[in-house]
Amino acid sequence: MFNKKNNSSVDSAILDLLLESRHQILVVLSADKKIIKVNNAFKEFILRQSGKEISEGDDFLHYLSNNKASFYSELIDKAVKTGNQLVFETQFDSTSDDEYFQVVLDPVKSNNGEVEHIIIFSYDISDLRNAKKRLYEERERLSVTLKSIGDGVIVTDLENKIVYYNDAASEITGYDDTEVISKYCNEILKTNDALANNIPTTTQIKRKDNSIINIEYNKNSIKNNSGYEIGTIFVFKDITDRLKIEEEIIKNSKLDSLSLLAGGLAHDYNNLLTAILGNITLCKIFTEDTNLLENLDQAEQAALKASELTQKLITFSKGGEPVKSIFNLKVFLEESIHFCLLGSNVKVEFDICETVGDFSGDKNQLGQAINNIVINSKQSMPEGGTIFVSAKRKDEISEHSIIIEISDEGQGINEKILSRIFDPYFTTKTNSLGLGLSAAYSIIKRHNGTIYASNGPDKGATISISLPFTGSPQTAKPVESSNKKNKTLLHILIMDDEKIIRDTLSGMLKKLGCQVTATENGVETIEKYKEMMNSENPFDLVMLDLTIPGGMGGKQTIANLLEIDSKVKAIVTSGYYDDPVIALYDRYGFSDVLKKPYTFEELSRLIQKYRY
Repeated sequence: MFNKKNNSSVDSAILDLLLESRHQILVVLSADKKIIKVNNAFKEFILRQSGKEISEGDDFLHYLSNNKASFYSELIDKAVKTGNQLVFETQFDSTSDDEYFQVVLDPVKSNNGEVEHIIIFSYDISDLRNAKKRLYEERERLSVTLKSIGDGVIVTDLENKIVYYNDAASEITGYDDTEVISKYCNEILKTNDALANNIPTTTQIKRKDNSIINIEYNKNSIKNNSGYEIGTIFVFKDITDRLKIEEEIIKNSKLDSLSLLAGGLAHDYNNLLTAILGNITLCKIFTEDTNLLENLDQAEQAALKASELTQKLITFSKGGEPVKSIFNLKVFLEESIHFCLLGSNVKVEFDICETVGDFSGDKNQLGQAINNIVINSKQSMPEGGTIFVSAKRKDEISEHSIIIEISDEGQGINEKILSRIFDPYFTTKTNSLGLGLSAAYSIIKRHNGTIYASNGPDKGATISISLPFTGSPQTAKPVESSNKKNKTLLHILIMDDEKIIRDTLSGMLKKLGCQVTATENGVETIEKYKEMMNSENPFDLVMLDLTIPGGMGGKQTIANLLEIDSKVKAIVTSGYYDDPVIALYDRYGFSDVLKKPYTFEELSRLIQKYRY
């Protein structure tokens, strides 16, 4: 830039032009650090920092603090020795921590190549440095914020390459940030859907482990101050668990809706079946015609089959509360499944831990659930195969449960319908109501358990059930001894609003050798009981229908009877199990429960208990 000219070491015209600048510091030194020329900017800077007036010819280092004097002395010596330009950032000799300069030491060589002068050019970069510092701090704050939020955040450039990837995104997708930075976003967010811009929506993506998850996302453009797009920000969260919960809520809502219909149907239907079964029994008793007896047997079997359907309806209703007893779970599973597979080309293999032992639950309901699952598995293997059944205990500090898994070798369950197989009336089969697996679902829920379906790694499906230990089961209230020992002729008071039930039950009880009085409601029942209480022939047993439309039902009636006679023996009957009285009858003062529809044999066994 500067040339040697006679005894002058610089081009005066150019130098004077530079020296006029008041914004950048310019100092010309000799090789031995003596001041040759300085501009006004440097003079004002030194005057402001130290109060000294600069004189040409003085030692440059004289105007600097000790530490800066030593710093510049070494750099000037290095520039003189090497002849190379030096560029660095420093506070020059400022007393302010926020004042920074970029400094250039430019050696000027003579014609013989020796460094003769050093030009120091410096300009204030404090604003630029502070802006960079603020930008860095802002980016750090933004980074900390993005790392702390639960949503995944991915930032891409205009080429859709990832430039930022927070910890939540790593956790959701399974990829570390080191694996994704500078890669195309669609290599990480593997989805078949076009990712919409500025529209919050949901889709499915494939994680690093190839598992599919559901995400909710929002994709927006990033623009600079001029309004030009410079990238994209993609904010998303894993909603897989939330969708499962929503599906569960919808499923429960469907079951609640069905329960209103199913409960009423089951109640009325069971009343009719009770009358049908009772009258068939009475007809069988009073006839000796072989052909007629055969027809009555067939009618009875048909009615019992119909009662199985009402049991399924009851399962959907809120009244399907388990009536629990203790039974051996291993024996129960083996017997139920073997019976279900009789005559089929499907085998079964059991892996039941000996520690499973006894279990407390509703044996009839659980039997129905297991049978429905096994039937579904059997139907998935029309050419035959094997069903694998395992059961084991899971004992943890906060949970004690039984885990039952039933697997088959069928084609598995289509992923698109996997979440719907427990829905009421959902079926892929012709001539099927679609109640089997939804009934199983409801039964397990009534036992405070969980049930879910999954596909095997190669083929087949697995239904997994978790059932908690629930403590002691409901047990029948012991029948207290009365003064009437070995009484053959029991005096029984029955209450039911349906005349056909009163007549049928009266006929069966009379055939069992009982004296019967029938009433329609609770008020009439209480009056009759009071009337006979102090007579020579008081009632030995009361049978109360739980629900009396528009009148006093069994629950209120037994409460009133207990106030009259604390030793009253009562049986609650019902065709609909909407009330906890059925499952917890002894807490309400009843001695036993008799579910409708019931057979003559079931009634006989129950009455026999009260003859002694």
